[in-house]
Amino acid sequence: MDPSSAAPGDWLMRVLSPQLDDREKALRDKFVTEYLKDEDPYRAALRIGFTDSLAIEYAKKFLGEPYTQQQISARRNSEPGTPAEEREAAKRVKLQIKAALLKEAFYHGKDSTQAARVAALKTLATLEGMMPTGGGNASTLAPGSARGGVVEVPAMLDIDPWEKRAQASQQKLIDDASI
Repeated sequence: MDPSSAAPGDWLMRVLSPQLDDREKALRDKFVTEYLKDEDPYRAALRIGFTDSLAIEYAKKFLGEPYTQQQISARRNSEPGTPAEEREAAKRVKLQIKAALLKEAFYHGKDSTQAARVAALKTLATLEGMMPTGGGNASTLAPGSARGGVVEVPAMLDIDPWEKRAQASQQKLIDDASI
């Protein structure tokens, strides 16, 4: 590469950048892909497989590396149809949605209902990664948590058969939740 064609500071970035092997570059490339989804370095690190205790550390490390910064910049500049103004507008919309949810959850008006407050809190918890987003079976729930369900009450003349089925169903739920 002709040094005169490089952008000012490129040579310095190359000199200061640690030499990364292909595996290390691939990991950082995955991080960049996830980071650009919501620009949350912590969540990006979680999504590529880091544990909760290491995600913050590696998110900071990766964001501080010149290679990662170059990849982020290059991808932002090469995204077709996504200029900086559109990304900023999308960020503003996300912030407005969060603000509306916070208002509903905590600063509710006279027409607000308990159900609306609970729904807003649940949505905020999901957005913040505090709630599972999977299918909702017992294996995706946090240890010690339980999920409510619906008990079917059929139109029967005799309640005893239904009661036996309901007790068996409830026991199965308890057994499944305790696994």
